[in-house]
Amino acid sequence: MHTSKEITNEIWKDIANYDGIYQVSNLGGIRRTDGKPAKIRKDQITPMGYVRLRLHKNGVGKFFFSHVLVGRAFIPNPKSKPTT
Repeated sequence: MHTSKEITNEIWKDIANYDGIYQVSNLGGIRRTDGKPAKIRKDQITPMGYVRLRLHKNGVGKFFFSHVLVGRAFIPNPKSKPTT
C-alpha cells in the first residue's frame, strides 16, 4: 500500500525565520514541527483569490501568502530579489 507522501513525493522545508516551528511543502502544505498544538489559522482566500494564513512565533501572529512561502523555500533567488 502506498501513502500519499510516496505517491506525491511531497518535500518539506523549514520556513525562513520560523525554523523548527513551521515547514512548507512543495505542494503548498504548511505544518507545525515544534510539537505544540497547531496555531495555523484556517486558510483564507483573499478577494483576489490568493490563499493566506497566519503563522505564530513568540506569541505574535503574522499573515503570509502560501504561494510566497512555497516560492521562497523552493525557487532559487541567487540575486536576492524581493519576494513580497
